[in-house]
Amino acid sequence: MSNSNFLILSCDGGGIRGLITAMILQELDKKVPFLNKIDLFSGTSTGGIIALGLASGVPISTLVNIYGNPGNCSQIFNPYDPQLNKALSFLEKFIRELDKSKEFAGIAEILGIIDKLLYVKYDNTGLKAVLEHNLTSPSKSLAKLDRKVLVTTFQLDNTADPKNQSWRPLTLDNLPNNLFDSQDTSILDAALCTSAAPTYFPPYQHPSYGLCIDGGVFANNPSTLALARVLGSGILGERKIQNIRMLSIGTGIAQNYLPPSYQPHGPLRYGPTTWFWPEAVGHTPGIPLLSILMDGSSIIDDFQAEMLLGEQQYQRINVQLQENIPLDGCSKIGKMQRLVNDYVASPEWKKKIEWVQSNLL
Repeated sequence: MSNSNFLILSCDGGGIRGLITAMILQELDKKVPFLNKIDLFSGTSTGGIIALGLASGVPISTLVNIYGNPGNCSQIFNPYDPQLNKALSFLEKFIRELDKSKEFAGIAEILGIIDKLLYVKYDNTGLKAVLEHNLTSPSKSLAKLDRKVLVTTFQLDNTADPKNQSWRPLTLDNLPNNLFDSQDTSILDAALCTSAAPTYFPPYQHPSYGLCIDGGVFANNPSTLALARVLGSGILGERKIQNIRMLSIGTGIAQNYLPPSYQPHGPLRYGPTTWFWPEAVGHTPGIPLLSILMDGSSIIDDFQAEMLLGEQQYQRINVQLQENIPLDGCSKIGKMQRLVNDYVASPEWKKKIEWVQSNLL
């Protein structure tokens, strides 16, 4: 670890797009071996899994394989099939067969998505199995790791405090002065908490904090949160904010937007069905409100971190996506691999390598 500067790696959330983050880290480390110099690995959701893996000694090549292996992806995104789904499918088919005039086609379509509005898209059994197979000592607590790590999650019910049960954001970390005593959290529990993306996966039952969800709802890019946590932990000792260097890795800039044509009936129709519609429509992803929260969080945290640290101390890598890649976009693995390969051949990549070499070694 560095004797003079405190080095932070921050990794965004983004589901299967964690492949982009892992590949970029792998390519950077080949050119400039820096991962063994990092003082704090921080991440949210898929970035939290990467951070936990690196902090516990998982080779970056293994993390790349978690995301780049289509078999792992299909196992992670294991569809949840409630019994109601079968009944609704039968009813939808019955209506379509009965109504040859298509008069009730709208009703059949609504019935076809009711289950998507009521239930999570995937259970987390496949994700848990992949993590148990690939993470080093998944049952080990964060406190027993040799490296510092921080991941985000959101507690739905603060049952430990009967006087104030209000939900709250949490950091699961092993830094000093941990207000939540989360250092006893296991690697696996931390990974499943930080990656429990609403509507995609069910909330995860943490043994101490109860049901927790993806930290992306408040810090999809955990850069400024990690910075604040470091400054408040006392770990810097006599060092100051001027001694901090941070590399922030995104999962790609998506071309998402919500045009007026998405809701042709006007602004007054922007009710819950608009914000929580489960299907993608053009450049608008499914559950658009969730994507707005996560994308907006990442953008503003990037801005804040750069304003606080400056270009010399802070660097962001976030490639431009050529198309929308959803969190569960297993069919896009090849395209993401080609995207990263193209990026590392670009002039911008050379500048990133120069910054890492100057600041993270």
